[in-house]
Amino acid sequence: MNNPLESSTLRSNSDILIENINDFRIQIEDKTFINNILDLSQDGASSYVCISNVHMTIEAYLDKKFCKIVNHANIATPDGMPLAKAMKMLYGVHQDRVAGMDLMPDLMKISEEKSLSIFLYGSTNEVLKAITAKAKREFPNLELYVYSPPFRTLSQEEKEDIVRFVMDIQKERNITVVLVEHDLGVVMDISDQIYVLDFGEVIGSGTPEEIARNPKVIEAYIGED
Repeated sequence: MNNPLESSTLRSNSDILIENINDFRIQIEDKTFINNILDLSQDGASSYVCISNVHMTIEAYLDKKFCKIVNHANIATPDGMPLAKAMKMLYGVHQDRVAGMDLMPDLMKISEEKSLSIFLYGSTNEVLKAITAKAKREFPNLELYVYSPPFRTLSQEEKEDIVRFVMDIQKERNITVVLVEHDLGVVMDISDQIYVLDFGEVIGSGTPEEIARNPKVIEAYIGED
């Protein structure tokens, strides 16, 4: 029986992901990885980091659209020893495991030092309360905001509640807010300037009125009707 890990499909789907992880290995040696993440948060462009575990990698292997999303990440890291060992076996890349929970304290520490705020969106209220309590003990000057959404499709009212929560933070701190959201109705209502991405590629930018008339955006998100 052929080893599924040796299939040409897996190699083809994973090439960009492995290249990103290889870049990450070099960054770790230079101790610049955390700073690179912070740079992404401040350069004004849409960006994201994938902390990729085994489940996430298999999902990317099975779903081409999800694979493209992972492969377009600014940084991708292997969260799990099976991935680190597979990289060495298949590609000769010597890479340590990088766990998301190991990165969080370092990000919080540097964010506190640089007076940067962190917004955690997701997980249960219980988990977020535990994270908040620990962060207050270890990083008392860190500005930390959290929100636990329902684990289902959000209603329009719930979406509006989340938007109001974020906008209250914006008014309180007098800062620019970068909103990453696929619901164009929400985006159109509150945004001054919009950038629309389709699988990591910018297909339109401008005011809400300009976006509403953009043919590429209409085709990808709105539809002709």
